[in-house]
Amino acid sequence: IRDRITTEQADRMLRERGGIFRPSDDDVPKKVAFVQCVGSRDRRLGREYCSRVCCGYSLRMALRMIHTVPDMEITVFYMDVQNFGKDFERYYNEAKQKLRMVRCLPGDFYGWQDHKILVSYFSEVEDKTISEAFDLVILTVGLSPNEQGRALGEEIGLKVNEDGFLVAGEENLKQGVVVAGTAQGPMDVAECICDAKRAALDMKKYIEGI
Repeated sequence: IRDRITTEQADRMLRERGGIFRPSDDDVPKKVAFVQCVGSRDRRLGREYCSRVCCGYSLRMALRMIHTVPDMEITVFYMDVQNFGKDFERYYNEAKQKLRMVRCLPGDFYGWQDHKILVSYFSEVEDKTISEAFDLVILTVGLSPNEQGRALGEEIGLKVNEDGFLVAGEENLKQGVVVAGTAQGPMDVAECICDAKRAALDMKKYIEGI
């Protein structure tokens, strides 16, 4: 299905072209669906953790799209809303007024006529399964461990937690190995900055102790 993209692709499109366009025909979509928690909080995939940043950046992106195209209809399908990140409450309150929030994750996607996508989901309000057509579907994909980083970590003696992220202990610090940021697990920008300061301090202590 060509008109189903990720938030990463949508973000790149916004930065490079100043708007969102359907890949199939380059038209501006009138009806858009965001689907949250793709690849996260799913036991079948072995990823039961929350990526923390997804709710914030997808809602900010949707609001930017509405600002650019005021008559665009945007629906956000979500499991629940995680209030991590700077100024989240402000964005969330605005989102509830301007976006359609549906607490349900779709089960299936089907290609439809005129390049539309049928999204199948169970409506708690109507107590039945609904198939609704959208011009564009944007998948909010969760954070996942970097496989190359994991391989490097294993080479230098770092452990990996149950979610596949790197873990550094005291014995690693004694060898001058420090892990920072999202190599340890999902974090937002503010958390990464704070953790980078902690990592720099740990490395300073290591160098001074040599």
